[in-house]
Formats: sequence, structure tokens, C-alpha cells
Amino acid sequence: MELGDFVKGKPESDEHYEFTNSKMTRGVVTGINDTATTIVVKILDHEDGQSGKYSVNPAYFEVIGHVKPFNREEALELLKNGCKKAILDFDLSRANLSDADLSRANLSDANLSDANLSDADLSRADLSRADLKGANIDFSCMPLRCGGLRWHIDKRIACQLAYHLCSMQCDDADYIKIRNSILPFANQFHRVEECGVLQPVEEKQ
Repeated sequence: MELGDFVKGKPESDEHYEFTNSKMTRGVVTGINDTATTIVVKILDHEDGQSGKYSVNPAYFEVIGHVKPFNREEALELLKNGCKKAILDFDLSRANLSDADLSRANLSDANLSDANLSDADLSRADLSRADLKGANIDFSCMPLRCGGLRWHIDKRIACQLAYHLCSMQCDDADYIKIRNSILPFANQFHRVEECGVLQPVEEKQ
């Protein structure tokens, strides 16, 4: 098996696995150990609605396809028609998803490294544990919900998020203290010349 293979559980998987079994009609291989004796499978479709990522023995799974090269026109058509989960059929690393309506899209654990997500609507997308290293999220609408947790990011995005946090107006003493402490980091935001260098706030005694 290879990274990006779509798999389903063989009947004999029922004897070994509670979730990644024959009720898993489609999963995707997201990891393989050095000896290829264990693979990591992310559940995409399950008869009981189960989800998650699991380390399993590849002997109990059948390859049913492979992740497709990204096609923007096809991907946007699927999103337009409400096929929010079908976006995971594509290799999304370096994908151009700018200006796309990704609200409610299931992008948990997705590899969005170096993707262009500028001006994308991700307001209700599930981005939990997604790889966003190198991605462009300028002017995008990101989720402040469970789907907005545990992203894998780089310094550029970390500075961007820190800058937005530090730009808020809050007179709470704890906020002011933590804000001032991370201000040098936040001011490394890549749009700081446009948005302005943030200055320390006098801490309350």
C-alpha cells in the first residue's frame, strides 16, 4: 500500500478492529511505518458514522482507489453541489482553494500544506489537526470552534494568529500581561507594515 490509497475493511477485519472493519467503506492511508507492517488509516466513510485515525495491519484492508491530483474546476464544482466531503478525494497540498466556499467541508487531518486558502470561507469547516504549514490563510474566514483546534502550522501563521490576538482591545490584566509578552513575536506578522506595529500596553498594578 501507498500513502494516499483509499481502502476499505475486509470481512476478516471485523475480528480485529472495532471501527476500521468492514463497516468502514472508505478510509485513506495517511501513514506507513518503515517496515510496512503497520499503516495509519483515517476513516472517511463508515456505516455507523465513526471517524478517527487508527494504526492497523494492512493485511485486513483492500485498496479501492487513490487520492487524485488536484483539479480546481472539478473540486469547486463538487463543493458548489454540496459534496463537502468529496474534497478529500484530491491531493490538497499546494492546491489553489482561494475564494472557495469551504464552509462545512470536512478537512480534518487534511494535508493543506502550501495550499492557497486566501479569501476562502472556512467558517464552519472541520480543520481539526489539518496540516496548514506553508498555507496562505490571508483574508480567510477561519472557524472558532472544535474544527479550529490542533492545526499543524508554521511560524508565519503562528505570528499571524498572535498578531490578531494582540490587536484586540481588552483591559483584563492577565490579557495585557500575556499580550505584552508575545508582542515581539506577533510583530513579525508578514503584513505588519500594512497593519502597523503593535505597541505595548501599560500593565495594571
